[in-house]
Amino acid sequence: MAWEFELETALALVRQAGQITLDYRAKGFATEIKDDDSPVTEADKAAESFLVERLAAAFPQDGFLGEEGANSTGTSGRRWILDPIDGTKDYARRLPTYSNLLALEADGEVVVGIANHPVLNDIYYASKGNGAYCNGRRLQVSRVDTFSRAILGFNGINHLANKFFSSSIQGFASQFWAVRCFGGLEPAYVVSGQMEAFLSITGKPWDYAPSKILVEEAGGAYFDFDGNSSIYSPTCVVTNAALEAPMRRYFAEAKERG
Repeated sequence: MAWEFELETALALVRQAGQITLDYRAKGFATEIKDDDSPVTEADKAAESFLVERLAAAFPQDGFLGEEGANSTGTSGRRWILDPIDGTKDYARRLPTYSNLLALEADGEVVVGIANHPVLNDIYYASKGNGAYCNGRRLQVSRVDTFSRAILGFNGINHLANKFFSSSIQGFASQFWAVRCFGGLEPAYVVSGQMEAFLSITGKPWDYAPSKILVEEAGGAYFDFDGNSSIYSPTCVVTNAALEAPMRRYFAEAKERG
């Protein structure tokens, strides 16, 4: 199976990184505020250092891109993209909704993705062409094809102002059966068929890379608010296949209206 060794190695390491964060959660940790006003804890730094060290030993030619500073090019055309704690604000407040994110990018394409939710004891993973799974169970996006029966996840409501969609997003969201904000769990719920769509207004590659391959391998779609599929855009949409077209249409029309 393609990417089997990379996936199995990464899974073992992400589980260990998750345990590092649980250990700090139990014993306590120091928190700093970065220049962008986001928090970083001892656990973030320890988990990223652990992952980079162990992955570099296993794949010495690969590069890295990490939220807490890991950045190297490598010589293989591949790099590991990691967020040791996605949802550090939640983690710092002892909420259970944080995750450990890791993805492998090869020649510009995400080919392995992992989202570990250590408090919930759920680990989601996918590799190119091999499907998406949670704790060994094969995942598939839902078949819900109308907004009125769909659940929408949302990240970044505090960044709604002064966007091309600001005047219409409330009306758009009102069409959905329900709108939920679960602190970063939403992409996994779309992948597992428990929700139908997720919107993020602000994010980085390490936030989005695992979601892209997870949803694609579960039969769904990933794109940004401009309709492109790059993880390097600040926005993203994670959705099932049935709602991809109307989701794309909303953002295209909102952009035309300005």
